[in-house]
Amino acid sequence: MNRREFIVAAGSFGAMAPAAAGLTACEEPLARLGVVSDMHITDDASCADFRKALRLFNRRRADAVLATGDLTDHGLMSQLRRVARTWNEVFPGFRRSDGGRVERFFHYGDHDTFLNFKARKRFVSDLGLDADYIPNIGPAKAWEDAFGEKYEHIVHRRLNGCDFVMAHFRRGPAKVNPHGDNVPGLEPFLEKLGLSGDRPFFYMQHRIFNGTVERAGHGDRVSWDDGTTTKILSSRPNCIALCGHGHIPATNETSLWRGGFTAVEVPSLFYSIETWLPKVRTDDTKHQALFMRVYADRTVVERIDATTGEKLAADWTVNTAQARR
Repeated sequence: MNRREFIVAAGSFGAMAPAAAGLTACEEPLARLGVVSDMHITDDASCADFRKALRLFNRRRADAVLATGDLTDHGLMSQLRRVARTWNEVFPGFRRSDGGRVERFFHYGDHDTFLNFKARKRFVSDLGLDADYIPNIGPAKAWEDAFGEKYEHIVHRRLNGCDFVMAHFRRGPAKVNPHGDNVPGLEPFLEKLGLSGDRPFFYMQHRIFNGTVERAGHGDRVSWDDGTTTKILSSRPNCIALCGHGHIPATNETSLWRGGFTAVEVPSLFYSIETWLPKVRTDDTKHQALFMRVYADRTVVERIDATTGEKLAADWTVNTAQARR
């Protein structure tokens, strides 16, 4: 096996998985990560599945919860506040029920900040909600008001020795990124960090990495990015890159891709692609999420029902020890 390959472990993360993945019963992960995407929060009722997912992650002692964009459905400040309020209900003061610290690694998607989505803009105006619209308020101000943390286009965080880089969806500058298809400044940002190759590092954006995982059923411009990020990450074999946007079920094996890095498409917590593109058929697809256990040499990815914790398919095991060779 070469340095860019990894092992996809069969079976559940139970009696059979430790033998397949080389685990020991008492081995503790560096980090436990609850991962959701495309929640598309609208009103208070729509927060129910998000709340259930957070409570599930709480029971599983997550060290961080990741969300790869489209937190809101219509890009309204009131919807973003609901996201923050639901988080605070489950994790007051960034604490789990057992008292452990849990981090929030969220970023914007196109539904949150894309001003020129005509149908949404018309919806907002028709309801007289222009003053509540995040693009009118300003994405930075809206983020800081809702979450109480500084907004940066690209964010770096460290957790238990692992690095996390998150890129908010944004359009502009006009000549460089008119459609939000790339992440200006990403390459120098990563170079400046000087990330170690000794452990996996995680990169998060909303749009799908061009040429990697399954794309959604709409046009390339609003599905994949322009390929710049794929090129940047291709020389970083210890990178596990997460995206949302596609609403592709986690049961689809094309939601994981291996190449110069590992790409994982996070399923939607809100709805799957089969609800509006019937020719794409898979297993049960609603309310899905991922749960990751990060070790120094591998990351185990569980594909689960976000409300019940039921396992939906065999785990993936990304062997980053091979990537370092």
